[in-house]
Amino acid sequence: MKNLFTLIVAVAAITACLGSCSGGSSEQKEAAEPIPTFVKADTMEVLGLVEQYLNHVKNNEYDAALAMLHVIENDSVKPLDEKMKESIRMQQRVFPVLDYQVEEMEFVHEHSVRVTYAIEFFKKEPGSNVKNTTRLSFAPQRINATWYLELLDR
Repeated sequence: MKNLFTLIVAVAAITACLGSCSGGSSEQKEAAEPIPTFVKADTMEVLGLVEQYLNHVKNNEYDAALAMLHVIENDSVKPLDEKMKESIRMQQRVFPVLDYQVEEMEFVHEHSVRVTYAIEFFKKEPGSNVKNTTRLSFAPQRINATWYLELLDR
């Protein structure tokens, strides 16, 4: 009985040792995975997409702007449905883009970015305290090596 207990302990110890030796530590596995990187080309492409969209709205090219927007769910890229398009089209008319400025760009993870712009939607008189800007946030995502533009809050 004592020999059986010793044998079970020895087998358990050998099994544990083989499992940790053959698989390596979790730190080694994590180190072997590629670390996502963003290069200048990613930044320029994301900013280019957002600025192209805003220029379309600024030039009253609403359909061209809407064609650039997508819905992204679980790495699946879909076009906007008609209800979303009409809602965004109405927002574009209520808040026309006269000018815009990037306020923040945050790389959330290797496939997602958040870009926030301040949009000037009417000119105000010098010295006026009336607020003439609003913020618009985009959530560009990279799916299969292509960046797609999505509004953060539709």
